[in-house]
Amino acid sequence: MSNARYGCIQSSQWGRPKVTAWCSQERPRLYIISDGRTDRMAGHTAALLGKNSASQSLPQRPGRSERRRPSEPSDVAGLIDIVTAVVTAVPPGAAMVQLREKDLPARDMVALARRLHAVTRPRRCPLLINDRLDVAMAAGVDGVHLPGNGLDVMTARELAGPDALIGVSTHGAEEARARASAGADVIVCGPIWATPSKASHGSPLGTDVLARAATAIAHTDAALYAIGGVDSPERARTAVSRGARGIAAIRALFGAPDPGRAAIDLYRAISEHLPPHVSPGPAP
Repeated sequence: MSNARYGCIQSSQWGRPKVTAWCSQERPRLYIISDGRTDRMAGHTAALLGKNSASQSLPQRPGRSERRRPSEPSDVAGLIDIVTAVVTAVPPGAAMVQLREKDLPARDMVALARRLHAVTRPRRCPLLINDRLDVAMAAGVDGVHLPGNGLDVMTARELAGPDALIGVSTHGAEEARARASAGADVIVCGPIWATPSKASHGSPLGTDVLARAATAIAHTDAALYAIGGVDSPERARTAVSRGARGIAAIRALFGAPDPGRAAIDLYRAISEHLPPHVSPGPAP
């Protein structure tokens, strides 16, 4: 697998240029999973979401059987504000963002992805779409993140082309090895510690499993990210000391009183165990 991938999806249809190299010194250290659902953002005040946030109150999250109508998206302004705060708090290229909005129809997802990409691209932060490769392709973003029950890596690669970033969710060393060997670029492993968002996945895996996953993919170009309960700088340090390239965070950022400050603290903790981050040049 070439180290030339990283940045905008490129294929014969899109003709989009690569952003920069997916190389060991430039891989993001924070994988931000941006989820605009009420339960992720309920703690935020008007001061955090901007002067207009009082009129942008968060709607109640719909039930599983209830789809959001186009006029009832999640708090888009709040989500974009928080992602902006996080990606501008850390050096260019140090973060990567996943948009996970399972309740939005495709048209609204594409519109939201394009708005987010306008924030992430100038900061050289790849933007991946959870599960929806069609949305990623339509929005012209940087890649797709495949859940356990999603497309297989090789099919996604055939559709997206050689320069798309492909992330996957895994729950053990052998699964991580198989996905990395199939060509995945981003391996998320967890839950490492207990967390409400991953309660359905059973007991936490623990850091020994994370270390085995790191060993299992060491022969590949994939980068390993720990997820699940990585809600403090101390746990971020532990994850990286056990072989992770960085950490994936939802609640640690979206539930923080100051998401930008939380991002800086996590980034610094991760960087204690890694070579100095080399920021890429300006976006094209």
